Amino acid sequence: MTEVFQEIAVAIPQGHWPLQIALPDPAGVFEVLVFDSLPASARDRAALARFRLEKDWPMITQMECVTQALGKASEKELLLVVAADRQWLELIRNACRRVNWVPRVMDMTVNHVFNRFYAHFAQSSHDGVLIIIEPDYWAVLLFDTTPNPRFFRTRWRDTVGLQNSDLAIIATEVERLVRAYVLAEPGRKIEQLYIYANESDRILFAASLDTRMRVPSQHLDASRGFVFAPGISPCSLTPSVLAAAVPR
Repeated sequence: MTEVFQEIAVAIPQGHWPLQIALPDPAGVFEVLVFDSLPASARDRAALARFRLEKDWPMITQMECVTQALGKASEKELLLVVAADRQWLELIRNACRRVNWVPRVMDMTVNHVFNRFYAHFAQSSHDGVLIIIEPDYWAVLLFDTTPNPRFFRTRWRDTVGLQNSDLAIIATEVERLVRAYVLAEPGRKIEQLYIYANESDRILFAASLDTRMRVPSQHLDASRGFVFAPGISPCSLTPSVLAAAVPR
């Protein structure tokens, strides 16, 4: 990792630019937990989250854990938990130090994308679905009308052979997750599906998903707002890189 960072640092020294890092979603934990009440301190909330997640995520005790109270829904308290392996994060920090980089933000990709388009999501009067398609993984985030995250799932993609062949399988899984989410609470309604992906993946994935869901999907343009230097194509950058490039 240090060698890769060194090559980039030679070509693009950080200077006064803010450095933001997008971590691959399947490499961490992103969960929305529901409680009757929450402790007042952040430390106690993190301990409570670790206790709740330890059964499904035994490694949670070895992770850096950040929590955020999201407020109430149906008289229950919502707690967002984001966690990643402590040793892995320290490896990234050490690689940054060796090239004199100082990360301002290091977060899951889904958080970068959700923050970037938050104002757009807030315009809807119904719950929504954000689907992220990366070259090596996919993720789906369901959010309410607030908008607050409510449910999240992510999986690594099969990198053997043609990746496009797995897009129909991903669409099937997204359909299953969305339908389960809607049925879990009376009155829930999905108004819009948002796809954040490169152009080739988006076209193929949207064709499969729209047929299944009968809800129109909307393309979130990863390259919107950027001016690219000559010789650099938006297609050469992954959606996560472009999401992390937007200041937070």
